[in-house]
Amino acid sequence: MPAERSDKSRTYLSKLRQTVRKMERLTDDLLQYSRAGRDPDQITRVDTAELLRDLTLLLCPTEGFTLGWDPGLPVFETAKAPLELVFRNLVGNALKHHHRNAGKVMVAARNLGHSYEFSVMDDGPGIPAESQEKIFTMFYKLPSDASAEGNGIGLALVKRIVESHGGRVWVESVVGSGATFHFTWPQRIHRTEVSRAGHSDSR
Repeated sequence: MPAERSDKSRTYLSKLRQTVRKMERLTDDLLQYSRAGRDPDQITRVDTAELLRDLTLLLCPTEGFTLGWDPGLPVFETAKAPLELVFRNLVGNALKHHHRNAGKVMVAARNLGHSYEFSVMDDGPGIPAESQEKIFTMFYKLPSDASAEGNGIGLALVKRIVESHGGRVWVESVVGSGATFHFTWPQRIHRTEVSRAGHSDSR
């Protein structure tokens, strides 16, 4: 009996620790969401390829998964922290929600003149058409991801950050054929504008 009680206690404590970690992640994510677009951005020179190399080390894709990018990704002066957070969420989601033990995520960009359009492409399970708008709302999770880790805030945070910098974000996907997340980002953010809560300007 004492051994049984001990096992039950360990199981209870393990579940309690998991719950605490989930609550901590939720609190951190909610704080990030509430601050997105409000905190002044520090403008610095950003090499997009270097940013993605750093993300590869941070996210540590498991064996069988690769993160790649097209040559010639832009190097420009912008707000690094929010741009990095957008990429971290998009790339991290692509890796986390993949349905196989091996996969690939590719990042590309094209010059629109006043902004860049970045694309994050994966070869994962894809997203049903009826969910492609919903995934950008708070706490929404795909039915197939209901038991997965995460709290459904990541893409809502991406949308808030991108729109607060004058861009837009959308997804193109066919179930079984992967997904491509696109977002636009201004080529120039005025230093006098980024200190305004929730606003930026671009040319």
